[in-house]
Amino acid sequence: MKFEAIRDAIENLLLSGATAGNYTVIGYQKTAEDAVIDKRFVTVYYSSGEFPRSSGAEASGPIDHDMSFQLELTVTQPSKGDAGALTDAGATPAERLAALTGFKDACRLADRALDSFVSTIWNLIMDSRNRDLGYSENLGSRWIGSFQKGQPDDMQKFVTLSGILTLTAKIDELPAGDPGVDGDDHVVDFDINGDSVQSTGLKFDISGNPIP
Repeated sequence: MKFEAIRDAIENLLLSGATAGNYTVIGYQKTAEDAVIDKRFVTVYYSSGEFPRSSGAEASGPIDHDMSFQLELTVTQPSKGDAGALTDAGATPAERLAALTGFKDACRLADRALDSFVSTIWNLIMDSRNRDLGYSENLGSRWIGSFQKGQPDDMQKFVTLSGILTLTAKIDELPAGDPGVDGDDHVVDFDINGDSVQSTGLKFDISGNPIP
């Protein structure tokens, strides 16, 4: 279906914006050197779709497909100090304070980094030149309708923070349908006014009489 090609087109569009090495599109291999530099990652998911019954014929298309995609953005920041001291029963108050300060500082930096990342991706997707998201057909109602930020996650040596941009668009899907199979011709004998008639494939007139 078309939504699969549109999902891939979104990934390709994001890749075009990542040429400067400022973020990584998950699923595409980069060099080890680039991986060290990258601290921002984006992943594309097709999250849901609606097919309004009123948008097309029940037995044939095209049928409107209201698509929703999730762009998951993740950033990382190094955590200064020993974050393990926060849960270490043997840590001194000074060690715990240092660990908490380092964690909170990393959380703040991650928060600002994610805000900047959102701005980068939003501007790329909503650029008028990218109205069709790089897809070969016209899309309808392309829109980023929301962003939801998560909570910082302590990974000991660094802090991660993620958020979801919700992208919606509309396309028409055309059901492939069942092509069916060719039928066999059947030879049928029937009698018309005493004359025997042989026919391959029956035809009938308006009164229901067979036509040879």
